[in-house]
Amino acid sequence: MGDNTHDLESRSYASGIESPVERPPQRVVSLVPALTESLFDLDLGSRLVAITDDCIHPAGQLQFLPRVGRAAAPDLDRIIDLQPDLVLLNEDNHRHDDALRAARIPTWIAGPRTVFETLNVLWAMMDIFDHPRMIPRVREIERAYDYTLGASRTQTPVRVFVPFARDPWVTFSADTYAHDVLRVCGAENTFARHPHRRPLLTLE
Repeated sequence: MGDNTHDLESRSYASGIESPVERPPQRVVSLVPALTESLFDLDLGSRLVAITDDCIHPAGQLQFLPRVGRAAAPDLDRIIDLQPDLVLLNEDNHRHDDALRAARIPTWIAGPRTVFETLNVLWAMMDIFDHPRMIPRVREIERAYDYTLGASRTQTPVRVFVPFARDPWVTFSADTYAHDVLRVCGAENTFARHPHRRPLLTLE
């Protein structure tokens, strides 16, 4: 899947990972709001048996799913009691990986930092879940990405400041997904090269 080569990028789309499970998972706990939304978008929402308190999308489809606490501090005992055959983690909560594996629960840590890497995560999902029916959907997203990137490269980047909190102001530097979204859309992050070189920046 996803092995087509695009003129706009030198790499190819591919899952590029070894599956964390031997069989397609049927009981999944997602500790990553973005992956929860992606599962529903790929017609895999029915595989979820629990999500975090921070999972809010897609609206109207999560009300009957059990909650296992905040994404950064999930209730591991409750997760283990659910006996999932896969738990989805990211870089913010991957420290729980050892405890879950000790309980013989497979985990997958997915932390894309770019839009391109996110496309590969979508391909990986379909590989892991053996769900090829959504290939047209992901190819549609690929085409939108290529078109947007191609269009933005013909324009002079617009310098932008994107705060997501105030009192104090907080924004982000480079090496973040939000930064790459701006790049793909033709914007230049004002704080991309902030001297602190941290993903999140508090501006006093």
